[in-house]
Amino acid sequence: MAGQTVSAGFNDQDIIQTSRALSGWTVSRGALAESRDAVSQAPAGTFTYIRALHNNQAGSFMGVNLAPLSADMAQGSKVIEITALHPATATFVVTKIARRIFGDAPPKTVVARGVDAWIAHQSAPNQIAKVLEAMLIDGPEVGNAASVKVRRPYEHFLAIVRTTDMVLNASPQMGTYFDSVRDGLHSWTGPNGRPDNNAYWLGTGSNLLTWNSSLQLPFGEIALASTLDQQTPDSAKASPTGLVEYWVERMIGFQVSSDAMTALISDQADSQGVLAALRKSSNALTVEGAYRRLAGLISTTSEFVYR
Repeated sequence: MAGQTVSAGFNDQDIIQTSRALSGWTVSRGALAESRDAVSQAPAGTFTYIRALHNNQAGSFMGVNLAPLSADMAQGSKVIEITALHPATATFVVTKIARRIFGDAPPKTVVARGVDAWIAHQSAPNQIAKVLEAMLIDGPEVGNAASVKVRRPYEHFLAIVRTTDMVLNASPQMGTYFDSVRDGLHSWTGPNGRPDNNAYWLGTGSNLLTWNSSLQLPFGEIALASTLDQQTPDSAKASPTGLVEYWVERMIGFQVSSDAMTALISDQADSQGVLAALRKSSNALTVEGAYRRLAGLISTTSEFVYR
């Protein structure tokens, strides 16, 4: 097979040959009845190769003849090897990584560095780490551009929890709350994965769910295991401005727009703010609720929505 040239791309025939090459590759307890004895030798859910189900008639895959490979799993392994080492795979995967980090239109320089690192280290056990180093460290892009990647609804709520040190309690609600926009646990059933572009997650339904989760979930059984009042220094409680500045710094790390800051301070100066709750009530849950409401409002700023 030495010397065979790999095609630049694939076609329908390559897909057919792949299905033949990978036939017999399955998981235990997931095969046909006649193979039950073979499958039962492995724990449920683990990978299993069943020779009786393998079609060894695979021909040319992307210009490489698979027919001479007759050993168990050899044809499928060759398909994976060709695909993994193909330059198009490097471009495809690196672009997805760059889009995840830098937004829907990542810098071409970042992608180029990532592809070069992918190819240079494609046999290394830390290949992905090397790719990320090239993309994030070997160029000036990080920190020199505005935040442009929107957080998905589920990610947005977890960011609130992370930046406020709330402790999540086990609750069935977390398994279903985001299902309406297919962003809950295991709610995206397709093999393609969730969309990784802003347009999908900035739709009306996603935005509404994000806002609701910010102001509803912190008050339920999911996250009532910590107190934000204890985390707030006394100096920050001296004024609505100090309170907002402290929690903006905690949750975002830099200033929000002047309009957002004005709105947050005005809200905290009102009767529904944290300082009013501290003056009026000795009930810890009432005070905690006021803090979590403030955290939810901060999370609706564009500086928090975009990571």
